[in-house]
Amino acid sequence: MDITEKINVWDNIRSLKLPVYIYGMGDGADKVLEIMAVKGIEPAGVFASDEFVRGQMFHGFKVQKLAEIEAALENFVIVLAFGTNRPEVIAHIKDIAKKHPLFAPDMAVTDFDPQNLFSYRPELEQVYNLFTDDYSKALFTDIVNFKISGKIDYLSRGSDFAEILPELSDSEVIIDCGAYTGDTIGIFAAKVNCKYMHIYGFEPSPKTFAKLQKNTANLENISLYNAAVWSRSGYLEFSDSDSRNNNAYSGKKKNSIQTIRLDDIAPDATIVKLDVEGAEAEALAGMEKLLTRGVKLVCAVYHRNDDLWKLPLMIKSINPSYRFKLRRIPCLPAWDIFLCAD
Repeated sequence: MDITEKINVWDNIRSLKLPVYIYGMGDGADKVLEIMAVKGIEPAGVFASDEFVRGQMFHGFKVQKLAEIEAALENFVIVLAFGTNRPEVIAHIKDIAKKHPLFAPDMAVTDFDPQNLFSYRPELEQVYNLFTDDYSKALFTDIVNFKISGKIDYLSRGSDFAEILPELSDSEVIIDCGAYTGDTIGIFAAKVNCKYMHIYGFEPSPKTFAKLQKNTANLENISLYNAAVWSRSGYLEFSDSDSRNNNAYSGKKKNSIQTIRLDDIAPDATIVKLDVEGAEAEALAGMEKLLTRGVKLVCAVYHRNDDLWKLPLMIKSINPSYRFKLRRIPCLPAWDIFLCAD
């Protein structure tokens, strides 16, 4: 594996010795500003896309338009502080990066200093060698180099979710964990022309679960659970937020939610999708029987930075016969990364 980046994103930003502007508002910008304070990097200001600028303030800065900053300064650094999978927004960001140094710090559920990646070189090499195709190896290398440097040029490879799924038959028993509003269940159903044995969907947010029920009402042989998948069945404190960022670790208001161990609910499953906002390791621990049997797996490996190597090694330790591929849905920063095992 060719790790070409040797300087982490924050040192890259600091070395340019230029004013630093945050692009974006919200949770991502809060986190970026917090990390910059720790790293001793002083922000010069904040800007947003033109349609979101209304003279508002953010962390003591008046939110500007990019054109206003360009009119005042010739050279400055941009730190991307939000995520997007919208092609037109990604294209816009790439256009900005052609004019100004732009970095996208990798943001996950848990904080992780990209410098630490260097100390995990043996694990990274081990996972790299697990992949069965050159595309996965190249993608994995790109992601590692991005995580270190924050350079978005490394994020050019991508596939849509339907392409990520393996070949499926009309006898599939499908488990969708983190079913959200039913978007991926719809993709599963379309992939097999609605010919399958059964679909199980799990979504812990009560608000989102209601939308999931509505959006899948036309499907037959489907069981939906307003529950989280976990290493054991029981109850867990969970944030109640109508977003994909629901997780058991959030600082937001929490409610008690049922947890389910997958080995207990669907032992006949043939394929499992896990995209559970940082709880993937716990979910995998609750499906050891399914993994030992060799269930097909599509597992998110981006919510925690160390998921990129810890989860493949965990799965391999449970079932050494698995073959692995890595795929990613286009977005900024390096989110929507999925490990495919069969």
